[in-house]
Amino acid sequence: MCIMNNKKIIKLTQDLIKFPSTENNIKARKDIVLFVYEQFKNYPVFIKKFNYNNNPSIVITLKEERSPVIFLNGHLDVVPASFKKNFKPYIKDNRIYGRGSGDMKAACAVMIEIMKYFAQQKNKLSIGLMLTTDEECGGENGVGYLINKQKYTSKLALIPDGGKNLNSIILNEKGMLRFKLKAYGKSAHSARPFWGENAIDKLLKIYSEIRKIVPEIKEKEWRNSLNLSIISGGDIINKVPDYAEALIDIRFLTINDKKNILNKIYKITKDIEIILEASPFVHDKNNFYIKKYQDILKQELNKEVEFLNSEASSDARFFSENNISTIITKINCQNIHSKNEWVDIKEAESFYRILVKFIPELFRDRA
Repeated sequence: MCIMNNKKIIKLTQDLIKFPSTENNIKARKDIVLFVYEQFKNYPVFIKKFNYNNNPSIVITLKEERSPVIFLNGHLDVVPASFKKNFKPYIKDNRIYGRGSGDMKAACAVMIEIMKYFAQQKNKLSIGLMLTTDEECGGENGVGYLINKQKYTSKLALIPDGGKNLNSIILNEKGMLRFKLKAYGKSAHSARPFWGENAIDKLLKIYSEIRKIVPEIKEKEWRNSLNLSIISGGDIINKVPDYAEALIDIRFLTINDKKNILNKIYKITKDIEIILEASPFVHDKNNFYIKKYQDILKQELNKEVEFLNSEASSDARFFSENNISTIITKINCQNIHSKNEWVDIKEAESFYRILVKFIPELFRDRA
């Protein structure tokens, strides 16, 4: 068993947080991928860097292959932060604070250190690390590109990007449908609205009909959901607006749900533009890899594993769509995408130890 230098994971996590790797900061996303590349300059690994549609990514393998037995997968991008100090990490009460600490730079730091550890072993296992920078905006140009265009694959993907903590495993994630709803009217002077047709009024009426298709849900209800994310229209106050639009985000349980929802929407209006479609993730807790991982978790944490559903979508869908077994879990963290985001240091250390035990087990059973 290895002796881990915990300070390495802490420092590496802090170093990664310092990169403001948001969607609109292409330079920071390129720089963070280069930083990861430099982490392996003294290790016997194979590295390929990609930059698809200005979305950099990196794949590290211990063997020169595109189909390792297991891919460790994570994303290095984060959502924007209001203040620059969000990218200045600090430690308090055994937690690392900073934007992206929990989602998911601590997990990426652990997986980087894991690759270093196994790279130094005499027996080179079939392991890969895939890190991308576009998960927060859909993943199509990162994991989607690497799997569907570059033809990377594996028997198993392990993605620490969902759940509550390490003793939780996600079995279901909702699919995602994002679209722009458009409404057209006729402009006129606002003093004479009867001479025009108000596009905003029209948009709101259409939206109210769409809302009936996907009613509001309460916490812990496992149903389809809808969020009206952005609405805009008009340009000056004394004019009847002739155009309005809204961005709508629907999360659905099954592909049939998506088809039924879209069919009903098209009966109300044809003026929609699909922005993003993501399949739901569905897995079986009796999957061989999940059961093996569950055994290791119990040994390390001395806790029963909790199987969960997640309303959010993740890059796991790209692996699932290609029939790759996938384990989704998470290092304990809070305040993701908001102020005072933090990740638990002890759980990051536990995740390292779990991977050190779990990965060799995959190859013992294959022998």
